[in-house]
Amino acid sequence: MRYITSLMIVAVLIASCSDQRTPTQSVLFVRVTTPTPTQTKPTVTPPLALSPIPPPKAILPETQIKTFTSPDGLWVAESHHQMTDSDQDDQVRFVVRKTDKSVEWVALDRKEPKGLGQELPTVHKWSNTMQYLYFGNAATSDGCALFDYTPDLYRLDLRDVKVIEILSPIAINLSLSPDEKLLAYFNHNGNLVLRDLFTRLESHINLPYENLLAWDILWSPNNKELTFKQALNAKSPCEPESVSRFKLDVATLQLATIQN
Repeated sequence: MRYITSLMIVAVLIASCSDQRTPTQSVLFVRVTTPTPTQTKPTVTPPLALSPIPPPKAILPETQIKTFTSPDGLWVAESHHQMTDSDQDDQVRFVVRKTDKSVEWVALDRKEPKGLGQELPTVHKWSNTMQYLYFGNAATSDGCALFDYTPDLYRLDLRDVKVIEILSPIAINLSLSPDEKLLAYFNHNGNLVLRDLFTRLESHINLPYENLLAWDILWSPNNKELTFKQALNAKSPCEPESVSRFKLDVATLQLATIQN
């Protein structure tokens, strides 16, 4: 009887054990993608591009510009000297314009032969009323000289750019009086000349020395006197000897020595 009871207990235990379920285990599946090998293209270096050699630049003519500004600052005159490297003549221009560039005139435009002693435009005086501009040519020397030759004189009207000739190229040196009524100049005959710009009458005064070594005409502020220099002689254009200064009374035309 005990044996049967034991068997029954064992049978119950086995049955109870067989009813217990094993817990479900979750399985994670991961898709592994095998990368496809890529083919690396070889780098091809393009050939160096050769830059074209620029053509040589043309050598432009050199232009020298000298500027003259009016006392009131409203006008500018420019002397242009365009030099060429060839056998052609140089180009010379004289330009007058307002400083605000609202007006510009070419008062002179000409060819200038190459060589020594070229004549270039220069300003002698702006009028006291700023109505006129007095200009002319000045001969430049190659090397030293006692003075610059100023052979002629012109007057430009700043209102309508009309140009009139006051003195043709006959002078050695000249100077306009402060009141713009008289012109003094040395001629090639050894005279000091006074010209009235209204009547155009002239007075000729013999120079103290019989030569053309006279220069530096200076007017008194009241227009009644002028002074100038003259050398007795000169060893060379750069070495004057016995230079004296003389004074001329405009009314009486009397000369006096004021400095030896």
